[in-house]
Amino acid sequence: MFVRKIIILLSLIIVTSCTSYKPVVDHRGSEEGIPKRYDDDLSTCKKIAKDNINEVWEGYKVVHNWYIRPGMLWVPDKMEMRYKMLVKKCLVNRGHNVLD
Repeated sequence: MFVRKIIILLSLIIVTSCTSYKPVVDHRGSEEGIPKRYDDDLSTCKKIAKDNINEVWEGYKVVHNWYIRPGMLWVPDKMEMRYKMLVKKCLVNRGHNVLD
């Protein structure tokens, strides 16, 4: 019964972990000064990032950062989410100023 609960929890985390990232972008500091194609670029970058990550490993990173690290008194290093890094790098390469 306990294993079933863990599997359900991990699957929910995996499904929701990659859908909620919304980067903070400074449109005024961009090259043209106005956000002409920001929404299209953001959706394209999210799709590219989702196609290039392992969702099981990203889900494990969430579990590690939120449940395992606190249980071990934050001794292990924090695991960075690759999805956020890919979206940020894609937006920067498309000429947007990402602040976070």
